[in-house]
Amino acid sequence: MMRMVILFFLLMGFSLPAFSKPEIGSMPALVVQDMDGGVVDISKLRGKVVLVQFWATWCPDCRAEMPGLDAYYRSHHAKGLEIVAVSIDKPEKREKVKEVMQKFSYRTVMADGIKSNDFGWPAEIPLVYVLDKKGVLRYEAVADGRSATLENVDGMVNLLLDQ
Repeated sequence: MMRMVILFFLLMGFSLPAFSKPEIGSMPALVVQDMDGGVVDISKLRGKVVLVQFWATWCPDCRAEMPGLDAYYRSHHAKGLEIVAVSIDKPEKREKVKEVMQKFSYRTVMADGIKSNDFGWPAEIPLVYVLDKKGVLRYEAVADGRSATLENVDGMVNLLLDQ
């Protein structure tokens, strides 16, 4: 999958951003404009468990996990779960991103609207980070066939929601 992401950026003429990522136990910042022109600042979501998902419309693994993620969000939102989906699609694909996200309940933003990002750029997608109620990064789920499953994320989220 990492090769797909790199190839995508090279073909689209983007320069490759740094593939840095936050460390577990850190309090990463993310401030980004949402699809409606508002601002999403995950520091303002303190008191909730937050999943930050990096995805793209052209990523089949991303698209496959989204219905389950949406159902999970719907069943856990009232308990204090928030999801912010960060699309790494090109800005020209904004309408395609909006079309895809009409089916889902959780917030989505475009990476081109990022003002502050301590998550870095994902080396592979889909990628999900889980932050506790204090904004501390507790878990990273990557699409490697073992850790990016709702069952694994569910255990961590339920533990954090109960705290």
